[in-house]
Amino acid sequence: MAIPAEHMKRLEAGLSAHESWLATLRRQIEGLEAEASAHEMMLRLGRDPGLRRVLGELHDQPELGERIAADPRSFFEGSGVEVPEGAAVTVTVHPDGSAIETRFANPYLEYGGGMVTGGGLLLDPSARP
Repeated sequence: MAIPAEHMKRLEAGLSAHESWLATLRRQIEGLEAEASAHEMMLRLGRDPGLRRVLGELHDQPELGERIAADPRSFFEGSGVEVPEGAAVTVTVHPDGSAIETRFANPYLEYGGGMVTGGGLLLDPSARP
């Protein structure tokens, strides 16, 4: 005896719902992996001894901000700090100090961090999809 057509129709509808939910779960997993990657990047940079050394030098020598501002990526890489590919590093020099900001993006979110001389280190808490 063949399975009735109405039963097959319900089965296919149920399977289609499972396929749809699976696709949703896979997108959510990709987003969570991207967010985890963002936090891993922030942890790696925040704990990088070379970056900490350069930020300390900038804190102690605010005039260094102008040199860094000319070509931030080259300055950091020349100081032994690996700047992640795709990172946008900007340095803004103000009369009261310098601000360094690093921004990253992936298909799910934008995030970053920075330092303002005299104001401390900042991490972007909005690293959310």
